[in-house]
Amino acid sequence: MNLENVVEIAKKNPSLTFTIKDGEVTSISEYKDLLPEEEKLLSIIEVAKLFGITRATVLRWTIRRYLIPVLVQGRKKHKLTEVRKILNGDYNDRN
Repeated sequence: MNLENVVEIAKKNPSLTFTIKDGEVTSISEYKDLLPEEEKLLSIIEVAKLFGITRATVLRWTIRRYLIPVLVQGRKKHKLTEVRKILNGDYNDRN
């Protein structure tokens, strides 16, 4: 199954969770533009810049489950939709 098919399945079933194992995709950046805007993933540094905070604060928020990352090739990424909810004040306690 290629990534384009996975993206189509994800669009039709937004509650599905996919796991991409290391080595299955040569470069996530090749496919970043295939994701709909609301499903784009941000790095910790990108999240920190959006909020005007440090990387350490983003990591603390992750530990406290204020932000819940997804793992992509062993790296923590954050869904743009989740970040926007917090930026818009639409945050629900996740504990």
